[in-house]
Amino acid sequence: MENEKVTRLGKPVRKGLLGFVFSRFFLIVVLLIAEILLLAILHRWFLDKLPVLLYLQYVFTFIMVIYLLNNSMDSSAKLTWLLVISIVPVP
Repeated sequence: MENEKVTRLGKPVRKGLLGFVFSRFFLIVVLLIAEILLLAILHRWFLDKLPVLLYLQYVFTFIMVIYLLNNSMDSSAKLTWLLVISIVPVP
């Protein structure tokens, strides 16, 4: 193995706290926490606007169902889109 020529960009170093801070795992954890905080803040902000958003959602769903029923696409595609439109508002 000593005869094998290997080109390295840098010497391997021991990873400590600094290596953990700059790792992909740490970045993903920080971004996940930021996303959860953002969702919590948006939930609190939209809480008083919820009735208006629900009525807009009902109007949008009604318009899309009428559009899909009057469209000339394949009936299996229509049923698929109707299912998606009817299930998506649940979460």
